[in-house]
Amino acid sequence: MQPRKTSEAAGIAGPVVLVQRDEGQAGATPVHLSLDYGAFADAFGGDWAQRLQLVTLPSCALSTPEKPECRTRTPLTSTRDNHTSTLATDLVLPAATPSTASAMVIAADSTPSGGGGDFGATSLQPSGSWQAGKSSDAFSWSYPI
Repeated sequence: MQPRKTSEAAGIAGPVVLVQRDEGQAGATPVHLSLDYGAFADAFGGDWAQRLQLVTLPSCALSTPEKPECRTRTPLTSTRDNHTSTLATDLVLPAATPSTASAMVIAADSTPSGGGGDFGATSLQPSGSWQAGKSSDAFSWSYPI
């Protein structure tokens, strides 16, 4: 598991894990990955743990996470067991070649919506309006119905 600062730098709330083969193994290698999220299931609000999924990140997420192309998340087919607080997936580590490594960067990331609601960004339509409350420092958003 990578340090917490690695997750934060890559814009991921959950843990980031580097999965790589043992030296000496050749060819593609099937792997069953299981992650216990019980210790941090309540670390965030909004039904966060119920929206967790496993994703892959480009390998540059470990070295240059500030680059947008290093933050691209690709969802993995994974299962979540809420009773045991585990996420699991089956994947295949590719065979190493002289130009590519046989490692994958996997992260636990939440989806925008789930059983507890939709936490995705909403669009602000031009038909609405913002108003700042001069001395009160309040902001309000109005949308005609």
